[in-house]
Amino acid sequence: ANNNNNNNNNKMWTDYVPKRKGGRRLKSIEDLVFKEWCALSEYLKHSTTPALKLVSKEKIVETGTRENQTDHEDHLMKWEAKALHGKWAKLLKIVDEDSSKWQRTAHLKPPTEALIIAAQDKALHTNWLGHYILKTGETTDKCRRCKKFAETVKHIVSGCPMLAQGVYCERYNQDFCDQYQLPRGQRWWEHKPESVTENESVKILWDFTLQLDRLVEARKPDILLIQKASGSNPQKITIIDIACPGITLAEKEEEKISKYQPLRMELERTWGGKAKVVPIVIGTLGALPKTLKGYLQELDIIINIQTLQKAVILRTSSIL
Repeated sequence: ANNNNNNNNNKMWTDYVPKRKGGRRLKSIEDLVFKEWCALSEYLKHSTTPALKLVSKEKIVETGTRENQTDHEDHLMKWEAKALHGKWAKLLKIVDEDSSKWQRTAHLKPPTEALIIAAQDKALHTNWLGHYILKTGETTDKCRRCKKFAETVKHIVSGCPMLAQGVYCERYNQDFCDQYQLPRGQRWWEHKPESVTENESVKILWDFTLQLDRLVEARKPDILLIQKASGSNPQKITIIDIACPGITLAEKEEEKISKYQPLRMELERTWGGKAKVVPIVIGTLGALPKTLKGYLQELDIIINIQTLQKAVILRTSSIL
């Protein structure tokens, strides 16, 4: 209802695109009626029933053509051609092919799925869209929360300073405790871990400011994983920083790696062992960088990417 009330100017072409390509796999009523009309015409043409032969002879039902006859691929092409709504389609060509997999595996409620698809398609009625595109009489394009920046979908899900210190951070609470046999609540998405959690094999610091001999500007990563030395295996230190940007996934990964290099070198110098930086980046609307699988493999644990993706998407839908 939010997305199809402005005629073709705000039509969600994604509705008619297959889910594997990022759409909702809905049937176009116009296409459906036309195909049924063609099928009925063919049926009458080849019928041997006398009455139906008369109907065919009178050409009451004829197969016609129309300029706007479409199929799923045509809808996809039209979607990509949209200056505003086609941005997500273009993004899907450069990110991981599993970025749309949540639509087939997450089993979200239809309203939640529709909300996320509408956000991807830039079809939500934000103040910016109403003011500049739909011309619906909004007196301002500013965000109704911070009142400083233009209220676009990107701003709402990843750029509002009123949400940055609280709500956005909830998307980062991923399930690492269970992977390392550390205590946690039954509902991992609600679990608030202690700042320092450890057992015989690992120690995890959550959002912990490190006290170091030398001045290091970035010394508070989201997670610092310390795999303790055992036998001939030296201590391993992994700096994990999680981010949920709008669309700049590769840039955000590079930013995280560069940001924590001084900390990595200082930890190797003072704590010993080998240290590395592992960025975990998942787009606010479900986009996945192609490098994510490799980074998760570096953690030597089994983490379902679709589970992480679903957690981020559900948080984003709550924000929206």
